[in-house]
Amino acid sequence: MSVIYKAKLKAAKAAIAGKNYDYAYDLCHDLLEMDESNYNIHILLGVSCQNLEKWDEGERVYNKAMLMPKANVLAWQGICALYEASNNQPKYVNALVALRERYISEESYGKAWETMHKMILLSEESGNQRRLVNTLRELTDDGAYHSLLSVADVDPAPPSPVELLERMYNIESSLDEKTIDSEVNKRKTRLGAGPISKVRKDVTTEVWAQSGLLSTLRQLVAVCEKNGQEPAKLQWLEQLFQTLLER
Repeated sequence: MSVIYKAKLKAAKAAIAGKNYDYAYDLCHDLLEMDESNYNIHILLGVSCQNLEKWDEGERVYNKAMLMPKANVLAWQGICALYEASNNQPKYVNALVALRERYISEESYGKAWETMHKMILLSEESGNQRRLVNTLRELTDDGAYHSLLSVADVDPAPPSPVELLERMYNIESSLDEKTIDSEVNKRKTRLGAGPISKVRKDVTTEVWAQSGLLSTLRQLVAVCEKNGQEPAKLQWLEQLFQTLLER
């Protein structure tokens, strides 16, 4: 590594620290002309691109960095920050999923939960209830990331299994009710539709057959039983039976 290269690298880091992103950007390109395989320069250039709103170039830089032999989690963190800053929510969600997997591969389970929590918050903020339920479902007993619920010493702490399932039930029941009401309104005026009570019962059966509501209720009963929460178990068992009767 030449004296000039070292001096420019030091100046680029100082420019980033001083938020002089235009200068850092130019220095990083100079450095890559001298050594295009330097992973750390790609990360510095990605940070510069984000702050200069050069979104497409920043994306290319981070994706290239991820493929390098010495790649570490900084590239995954960087592209998440870039998508968040550019308000590119679809790509931000996908990048968070990739970052979670990276943390898990490194056995950084606390960081994996923190990333999962960001995914939950993102769904909440966007009002995407379906995506929120699907993300929460990954944390249930049958989900691929159930072990993250037992992560300790993180803020915020993961929800308990009962809290998780109760939240899922509330969201799913609300979504299903809206779907049922909408479909009933479409069908009730059709020729030969029959009594409204029959239309609603038929629609309810169809919707619940496709949703996860009954599965969530059954899991709630099982978790409460496992935890010795008899009153809660009876409450959710009663709700399960009532739901089945409405089908």
